[in-house]
Amino acid sequence: MEVPLFVQRTRGSSNPIPFYSQNITNQPLCMYKVPTRPAPESTSAEPRPSTVALRRSWPSDNWQSYGATIRERNAVMFNNGLMSDVSFNVGPKESCQKIPAHKYVLATGSSVFYAMFYGELAENSSAIDIPDVEPFAFLTLLRYLYSDETDLNEDNVLSTLYAAKKYLVPHLARACVEFLEQNLSASNVCTLLTQSHLFEDADLLDRCWKVIDAQAELALASESFLEVDHVTLQGILDRETLNVKELVLFNALCHWAEKECDRRELRPTSENMRQVLKKALYLVRVPAMPVKEFANHAARSGLLSLQETTDIFLHFHSDTKPNLEFNCNARKGLQAIVVHRFQSSSRRSNQWRYRGRCDSIQFAVDKRIFVAGFGLFGSSAAAVNYEIRIELKKNGQVLAETETSFFQTVPTEYLPSCLNIL
Repeated sequence: MEVPLFVQRTRGSSNPIPFYSQNITNQPLCMYKVPTRPAPESTSAEPRPSTVALRRSWPSDNWQSYGATIRERNAVMFNNGLMSDVSFNVGPKESCQKIPAHKYVLATGSSVFYAMFYGELAENSSAIDIPDVEPFAFLTLLRYLYSDETDLNEDNVLSTLYAAKKYLVPHLARACVEFLEQNLSASNVCTLLTQSHLFEDADLLDRCWKVIDAQAELALASESFLEVDHVTLQGILDRETLNVKELVLFNALCHWAEKECDRRELRPTSENMRQVLKKALYLVRVPAMPVKEFANHAARSGLLSLQETTDIFLHFHSDTKPNLEFNCNARKGLQAIVVHRFQSSSRRSNQWRYRGRCDSIQFAVDKRIFVAGFGLFGSSAAAVNYEIRIELKKNGQVLAETETSFFQTVPTEYLPSCLNIL
């Protein structure tokens, strides 16, 4: 039984997943804006468990002798008022948190802190206000400066990246970018595109756009898409390589416009939605929709003017095409590549007998790819009931899986459709 590999889905099928991706979370990586949720108490952002255990067990009168390395001893001073010679009031006014620190430690890890404490324009105050950084991100920055530990997660990575950039701590900034690369998914890619000015990494930005192209339908359905700014919205809609139906794009655009009206405290009327969309409306290739989809959905949405609706119907049916502000050409999408296990097959001479056991195929690639699904050769019997389970694994870890069953009455070399792994 041949197992041809479909590397890129055709229109109308489910979205592909990246071969390199990990199913980390279905939630957006972090909020579109720097989170403003209440900051944790200062005692909650302690070093990792091994350090915490040492810190809690050391006697207060001789704690210096219990740390085997300077890193362990230095970590005790993290978020500790002992010998502190400076404090920071971190975060916006409604969630401001006072955090103690030590000038020497900060100055040895950041040229910005060095200039702040020991430069020509050094701060004389022992309390410094930092309203533009979230407390939990600042604590993550300090933890790194005190102990070389990075404690990154979906909630703090972008805020920590901002802090690392602000205080010129390049190794922490690089760790944040690597975390973003490893956790990139369709659910958070729109957030990263909106915040791309933070990481300023061409490779990561390119990967973001590739995920948008290949997994457009999933990305457009994510909560993070509704939070993108207008510039990012236009950048997404303008992609020639988007792998998605225009109707899906149109519906996503309507949802974004409704959300934007809500942000501006406007009623989501057709007029207001067109006002917030501006030229972005015309980046959806409405005339490239099948006429039935246009008639049943876009034409009835109320977002298009009567003249635009009439002109698009004329575009479908008239010999003389009216001039439209919309692009009428279908998007190219991604190039479809099909890889076959066998170079050729013959129904009578090259049969693959199935004995009820698991069959597998291993492959290697020299660049990142998106796997849309797998196809199987069908049975030569006249009537067969298929029950199929497919798993995609990398290094033993299941990246995606699917199960399906159907009844086939006509002998066929291929099953009726590609089995998508999402």
